[in-house]
Order: sequence, then C-alpha cells, then structure tokens
Amino acid sequence: MGLFKPVQLHHVAILSHPSESCVLVVHSEEGLSLPSFVAEERHPAEVGHVLQRLQGRLGVPMTVLRCLGNFPSKVGAPPDRIYVMESHGPASLRPSEGEWLDMTDPRARELPPVHQRLINSWLEQRGAPRRDGREWSAHGWWDEATAWIARELQVAGWGSVQEIEQLRTWEFSCVLRIRAARGECFFKALPHAHAAEPRLVRRLQQTHPLLIPEVIATDLERRWLLLAAAGGELLERVADPSTWEAAARAYAGLQRQWVGHEALFSLGLNHLPLTALEREFDALLADDAALLLDTPEGLTRAQVGRLRAWAEELKGCCREWASLGIPETLEHGDLWPSNIFTTPSGPVFIDWTDAAIAPPLLGAWMLLEGPQLEALLGRVPGARERVREAYLRPWAEEWGPRTLERAFALARRIAPAFHAWRFHREVLPHLESREIGEVLPFLLKNLLETEQGHAL
Repeated sequence: MGLFKPVQLHHVAILSHPSESCVLVVHSEEGLSLPSFVAEERHPAEVGHVLQRLQGRLGVPMTVLRCLGNFPSKVGAPPDRIYVMESHGPASLRPSEGEWLDMTDPRARELPPVHQRLINSWLEQRGAPRRDGREWSAHGWWDEATAWIARELQVAGWGSVQEIEQLRTWEFSCVLRIRAARGECFFKALPHAHAAEPRLVRRLQQTHPLLIPEVIATDLERRWLLLAAAGGELLERVADPSTWEAAARAYAGLQRQWVGHEALFSLGLNHLPLTALEREFDALLADDAALLLDTPEGLTRAQVGRLRAWAEELKGCCREWASLGIPETLEHGDLWPSNIFTTPSGPVFIDWTDAAIAPPLLGAWMLLEGPQLEALLGRVPGARERVREAYLRPWAEEWGPRTLERAFALARRIAPAFHAWRFHREVLPHLESREIGEVLPFLLKNLLETEQGHAL
C-alpha cells in the first residue's frame, strides 16, 4: 500500500536459550551486544528475512515470537527494530558466534539500557497467557504446531515434512510455509478475534472449489488452518487486463452467491452495516491518539478539520446507499491484488482473515481503484474501465444499470472511509506496536485525496 518507506533499520534479536533464562549476545569492539543487522524496513509482520540473516550467521535454529516495534538507537544510527525470538534445540546448544548470557551477570550492563529493560520484561512474562489467543508468541508453541502439521499432512497423503519456514508473525496471525513430499502448503494460526477464518475458508472451498486453495486440515478450537499452495502468479505482478477482468468477474460471482445468506452469521463473521459507519465516524475523527495528530506520520489539525467538514457528506452518501436497497453479502476485507493468485484454472483468493458481512462494491475498491492497477495497467487504454465493468456486469441483472451506476459512484466515496473505520474499530484495539498504527492516518490521507479529486 506504499506505507513502509525504503529506510534503513537496525534489526535486533532478543534470542532466548531453549531452556534457561539467558539470551544470546555477541562480542564487538564496544563490548557485548545483541545480534543484529542493518536492512531496509519491511512490514513488521514479515520475519522471513530476519531468520534468514540470523540463522546462517549464528548457527542456531530459531523462530520469531513477536516484533516489539521500533526504538531509538544511538545518535546518527538507524532506529532499532527489536524482535523477541526463540531458539530450538538441546539445552547444550552452542551458537557459532557469541555466547548465552544470564541477565544477572554483571556484564549484562554493557547492553544499552533499553535492551536490558526489554529483555528483563520479556523474561518475566515468558510463561504468561497470551492476549487474544496469540499462542504463537509463547515459548513451546512451535513444537506443538509443527507436530500437528506433520501429523495432518501424513493423514492427508501429503507425505513427510521436508522443511518448515516462518514467513509472518504479528498480532493477527502466524504464517508458515511447508515443503512436504507431495508439494508446498501453508499453515496459518489466528487469534480469537479472527476465529471465523478457518470455518469460512473450509465452507468456501466446498462451495467454490476453483476459487479457494485446497483445505488440507483445520483445528477450529486452536484456530489453525492448513492449505495447499494456490500456485500460479500473484495478480499484483500481472500486466494483462484480461487476467484482472477474470479476477473481478469471479469475485463478483462469489459475492452474488452469498447475498442474504444466513450461513454467514452462523460462521461467526463480523457484521459491518453502513449505519454503524455513519454512527461511529465522528468518534474516529475525535480520537487524536489514533490519528497520530500533529506527528510526522499522522494527520494535521487542518486535515482533521477537512475530514470533519466532509463527515456530513459521508453520512448523506450512506443514507443514499440505503435507499438503493442493495443487500449485504460476503466481503473479503483485504482484496488487494497481493491476495489473488492467477492460475490456469482461473483466479484463486487467499487470506480471508478480514472477511465480514458488508455491502458489496466497498471491498472491490481495493482491486478496482488501487495503486497496483494503475501501476500495471495505467498505460493500457481502457484497462481500468474493462476491469470495473467485469466486476459490475454480474450485478446488473439484479440492480439495473442506473442503480448500479449510482451505487458505484457512492462506493468510490464511501470505501476509503469504510476501510479507515474498520481499521479503527477492528485492528487498532489489538495492536501492540506503533508502526502498524500509522495505517489509519495513511488511509485517511488517501480519503482526502479521493475527495479532492471528486470535487475537481
């Protein structure tokens, strides 16, 4: 989405011993320090590159429990992005570089004070229950999860596990890539707040088998999902209008089949009516902390003033939408082209974590109006119109061309506010690091740009 800028960060690891209250330290000219490397900033959930850099250097099998966020470093140095990590292996495990240090050792004072504080805090809460069911951030979870993966793959005829790689971990999921004898698959663990995804994906795979990856296994109680790899290529890398049209058409067809479907409520999906957006948008704009008011990453008071002045127009758009009588349906919630694979049999949709019951068209905005479409197809004459028409045409039979045209015009104005409101309502309360919090001001700035274009 363009949020994370190409800046350098000092990636720092608090790597704990397999069985003792010790952390790994390395030796430098300045004394003891935590293992680290400098690299370009990425989304805090992306941990594959961190593991790749540190495992090879230290010779210790490890996984990331969580990213604590960014912290100030030495003057003139990149900020520290600090990760808490777990080592795997016997108690006698010896790193190829550095040593295990007990924090009661006087030499621990050589570490920067902020590192000492974070290490001691983490060691104290090492066995504490995890918030919202994020067990993947607890020591010992990895062994339990990988044993389940190996067992389920054998039962499903996928053979033995050859390699397991941790790709992402944050407040909303832990994602692993598995290479098994039969092929590649993915595992996803979810918090209580998103417990519906395994149930939903299993149901969608039954009703739309060509649009959803094969479900190998689920554990609904533990909120675990094991899927075959979708294969193909991500839509965000495909500069072919017909492929984008196929994805837009398929998504519209899927949504149409779920219009008014009571099973959506029984699956446990969140319900996001526009009446709630209309009622709660003023509270969003009054939340100075969430808006990061008057900070470099946040909104200025002038920008908030413009949004408040526009809020009544938003409410009017919501009321007009209601007058069109368009029913709610299944909404993916994160329909960026990075969540759509193109395969020989057609598009495949992944990552239904944010799925909800909501008005159609609002989620398609990410696909139809997003920056990736412009970047890939902006120079192709009529490409944007073709993709838009591919999505809208399946709805024309029910609504008629006039209603459809007006609904799309309203959706273009409502959608940026809708997604900012969803983020404030469903994501911010669960965040533990500031960096992802910058998404809300980012979305609201996009909303202002959209409205400026509308006024012109």
